Amino acid sequence: MAQRETMRQIIRTQDIAAVTIITSHIAEDLEQLCDRVLVLNGGSVRFLGTPAEAVRVSDRATFADAVLHLSTSESSQ
Repeated sequence: MAQRETMRQIIRTQDIAAVTIITSHIAEDLEQLCDRVLVLNGGSVRFLGTPAEAVRVSDRATFADAVLHLSTSESSQ
């Protein structure tokens, strides 16, 4: 995907201490590109952590399923 490669190029050019904010609804891209993810629902933080932590705390098999669960569940993590 050209868009994913463009995002990788942007991230590579950033200083190691820089923060790059990526917004996407494509969980596969986020899982590959991000060290940490923030899941919001209705303006409230539902999860903040690594993609692996999202899978673990949601008790789901994949990151995409974890994001769906965390973004629609009533309790925040």
